[in-house]
Amino acid sequence: MIHVVGKYILQIPQDHALAQIQANNPLYDKGIIPAIRAIIDDNPSEVVMDIGANVGDTAALISTCGNNPIICIEGSNEYLPFLRRNITQMENDISIVEKYIKIPMESNASLSSVPTRGTNKLTATKEGEDVDSDQFIAINEILDDIPGKLAMFKTDTDGCDIGIVEQFLNHDASIDCPVFMEFDTSFKLSPQKQVAQLLKTFADREYSCAVFTNRGLPLLFQNHLQQEIMLDLSNYCILQKNFRLKMDYLDLFLFPKSKDFLWKKIADGYRLRKFI
Repeated sequence: MIHVVGKYILQIPQDHALAQIQANNPLYDKGIIPAIRAIIDDNPSEVVMDIGANVGDTAALISTCGNNPIICIEGSNEYLPFLRRNITQMENDISIVEKYIKIPMESNASLSSVPTRGTNKLTATKEGEDVDSDQFIAINEILDDIPGKLAMFKTDTDGCDIGIVEQFLNHDASIDCPVFMEFDTSFKLSPQKQVAQLLKTFADREYSCAVFTNRGLPLLFQNHLQQEIMLDLSNYCILQKNFRLKMDYLDLFLFPKSKDFLWKKIADGYRLRKFI
């Protein structure tokens, strides 16, 4: 099946939900393009890290906005063939790390991979196919090999993002690139204590935040992330998900203090309805 993302026509699996989601939610990807474009325009030559690259839909958005080098990290054998094929049409210098990112675990439980209509979550239960330890890579191994700075750190892995971003922030306290992450705290791999600690880290480092719904709608702009508000929104999303309503999770763009001007540019653009 084919599907348009940005300026590219992508090949996606027949059962992939992306086409249906975008048909029902026209701003699903279009709503965040202005935010991505502002980040890319500020860092036109630096690397974008795309964790949970899936079929290359985020890479297509990034490539639509600029020519930054992209490192795609994807461990699913179901989506890797589509990712390899789709990036060949993009002009950017794109490399693929065919691994999952290691995440901190409270026990030595093994993880299994569960593909479901376009997503591929890792779970500590035996729902899917066991993932061998050699299919994982430490995030430090990738970060240490990146020349120069990052333009943006993106992660969307259906359940592992809290642990991944925590490791990213702990790798080097001087990192000052924007973070674009799926913020879904309903997964068992994201215990509430870990969620609260991550939000506290962002708040302590004076990150600003642009919050979008999972449907691509701008929801909230905080010039200094407030932990309690984010926890309240997170709990609201969990209730929505439990009752099968519309807002399952949030997407966050987080900006270090050195990038406050980017947050302001993006926030003003959405508030003044220049973008949507």
